[in-house]
Amino acid sequence: MASTKFSDFLNAGLASAKNFDNEIALVHFSTAEDLLLREKETTETKANFVQLRLARGEILIQQSEWDNALQDFTKAYETAKELDDKEAMTNALIGQGKIKLQQGDLQTAKSLFQDALNTADAGKLEHKFPECQFHLGNTLSRLGENDKALMILESGVRIADRVNADPDIYAGINTQMGLLHFRMGMMDDAVGFYEKALEILQDEELSLRKAEAYRYLGVIYSIKRNYSKSLENYDKALEIYLDVENEWGMAKTYSSLGQAFKEMGNHHEAIFFYEKSQSLYEFLGAKSDMGMIYGKLGDVHIMLENYDAAIDYFQKDLAVSEELNNTHALSYTYRNLGKIYRLKKDYENSEKYFQRSYEFFSSVQDQMNTGRVFLDMAHLFLDMNQMEKALEHAQTAEMIFKQERKPRALAGVDVVMGKYHRQKREWDTAEAHFEKALDALDEGKLSEDLASAHYEYGLMCMEKRDDSKAINHFNRALEISEDLGLNRMIEECLHCIEKIDEREVIRIALRRLKSRELTNTLLKQVGQGS
Repeated sequence: MASTKFSDFLNAGLASAKNFDNEIALVHFSTAEDLLLREKETTETKANFVQLRLARGEILIQQSEWDNALQDFTKAYETAKELDDKEAMTNALIGQGKIKLQQGDLQTAKSLFQDALNTADAGKLEHKFPECQFHLGNTLSRLGENDKALMILESGVRIADRVNADPDIYAGINTQMGLLHFRMGMMDDAVGFYEKALEILQDEELSLRKAEAYRYLGVIYSIKRNYSKSLENYDKALEIYLDVENEWGMAKTYSSLGQAFKEMGNHHEAIFFYEKSQSLYEFLGAKSDMGMIYGKLGDVHIMLENYDAAIDYFQKDLAVSEELNNTHALSYTYRNLGKIYRLKKDYENSEKYFQRSYEFFSSVQDQMNTGRVFLDMAHLFLDMNQMEKALEHAQTAEMIFKQERKPRALAGVDVVMGKYHRQKREWDTAEAHFEKALDALDEGKLSEDLASAHYEYGLMCMEKRDDSKAINHFNRALEISEDLGLNRMIEECLHCIEKIDEREVIRIALRRLKSRELTNTLLKQVGQGS
């Protein structure tokens, strides 16, 4: 009789969990546990405890109660091993791995997911393979072991087809394939995998996997600068996360929305969503994510020229990264601090932080970012009129980028070399470098680098009294900067144009007014049509 009551409460808890009523589910599980504790210990009660702990552990993960969840999964594994229940052992190992993954302990997570796959194999539980491969592939991808991840996930897709796997797992493998191709820069392939996941889950209204697919589609369309599609997908993701009160998903989506608005030049909206993400990450105690969001807020404040606010955020990022001993994050933060102090013309601190960034990037053998820091320092030494040091650092960056076969990065070297020869008044050589930089940068892909190349080229033309060409380059830098919301660059371009021809400033204002009038007319037409 007690066993029947236990099953009733367990099933009631599982039903509540399926409807995302986690608090109610935990009440049912607590009642079920009380009933079991009153019973005599038998093989059946041990098996029931395993079932209960596995179910409760999954809910505790969603609520970020890592220690309690880990305790449930560990006890479940020990009891399942005693009972030689390979499927329960597999599930318990997966649960432990998911916790370690959320905590950023990727190597331990990898070992646990590999153990889960081995356990499923030993028990001939082929239907569990796709779930194990999904988690293992995700972890390998995050560790940068992309080839292994691809092999594992492709195997998971084949097996999922064969065993008619649970739709959530099948869709999950497709989302991981999408993420892997996204990280490899294969955006169109990634879109295909995410759309496949959405097709699999089309009958599921409140699926976290579905929300994840929508969010990543939002990220990809943002990178492609298709912001309407990006925001549409973020909105769909957020709708699901809000409905099921999934704070992790909400925090990630708010962060992604902040990034999209930043790229659109809407800095105040970017700060609004970044701060919502920050609040949730701080509430959840997600320290690595807190560091990331502090860095993003620092970036926006740089663009708004709120340098002191930016420094405060980067110092917070630094404290978190030091606590977590996250060398890569420290490298980025030191570089950001170097950039800010250069903008503040505090060259001593700028050089100090760039040097620290170089040391950390070198320690993790990140060649590309080491090259970028050398390029930053070349700009700094040009500001300080230390010409030979600037040349030396630019040449080192060039050597690294050539080794890494990154032609777009080499455009940055040509901008520095153009500035170097401009300062030496070697006009022909400077012009050749600026032209080479613009050839390497795609005019169709707007970027801060492209705006900077046109601006620096414009300065050279202005210095050699080629006013018409200077205004053309300043205007192009201005257009790009306005599109990207680069306020400091906008002001500098306008200041230079004012020096050459005050009437051009009037023409720019007229173009802006006509553009706004056209936009308003189109909006009215759309409103009338609807």
